[in-house]
Amino acid sequence: MTAGWFQQAVYVVPAEGYQIASEWKNDATKTLNAMSCVVFNNQGESERIVYLKSTTTGGITAPIKTGIEKIDSVRPDAKDIEITYSASTSPILEMLNKIFHFYDKTGVEVTITAKDATSGIKALNWIYTRADDASDSNLEQTSGTLTDIEEVKTDRDKKVYQATLPLPVGKKDQLNGNLQVQAVDAADLSSDYMTDTDNIVVVDSISPKLDASYSFENATEHYQKVEEDVNEKKVNHHYTSDDVTVTLKVKEANFYADDVTVTIKKTDVIG
Repeated sequence: MTAGWFQQAVYVVPAEGYQIASEWKNDATKTLNAMSCVVFNNQGESERIVYLKSTTTGGITAPIKTGIEKIDSVRPDAKDIEITYSASTSPILEMLNKIFHFYDKTGVEVTITAKDATSGIKALNWIYTRADDASDSNLEQTSGTLTDIEEVKTDRDKKVYQATLPLPVGKKDQLNGNLQVQAVDAADLSSDYMTDTDNIVVVDSISPKLDASYSFENATEHYQKVEEDVNEKKVNHHYTSDDVTVTLKVKEANFYADDVTVTIKKTDVIG
């Protein structure tokens, strides 16, 4: 029993010399379905009473309060858990049957919704796990429990509960992975974990580093190198009418081919 909640059916057995019933029709028929025990398995909060009947005299007692007021034996359903994400700071990308949500260092606010029919959701356990193909510079795993949970509405026979989770918890952490969530009700019954396999959360707090190199092996007769001071730095200008091979190396944890844009700009000609 947790917080007054029974997590399974409750059997009530009478003292020796008595039979027991949970109902008695106090009418002309005086019907009492007396048995050797009474089983309470009706879900929810209510005052559950019994009647005792003497096997010797046939006398029936007044209603007796059992103290069994709360029963919840049904676990929350993982199918009732829903995860949504705040608007991405970059366009959403659909790739490899997954939806990628991109965020800068300010992170993402995750909204988690769960349902329960009886005692109500008291906690949401969550686990973040790095995607298999993500860079090691992203956080491998972290987890926690949300207890600041609000009842927001009723959906047919179940109440709907909601909580928010800001990620990353460590402000400098980079994320590239998905979430799992488990709902726990007030009777301490837990759902299975729901894994949001369709969505990948990417929080990128480190700017990419670019290194450019040039190959002038084909630039022989038509090549000139000029050194110039720009903002107190030495800058080399290379001039050629031949082919040039440019190699760009990008160091970036969360890198996708669609992120690459190469722009060539014309500079002022040195006098």
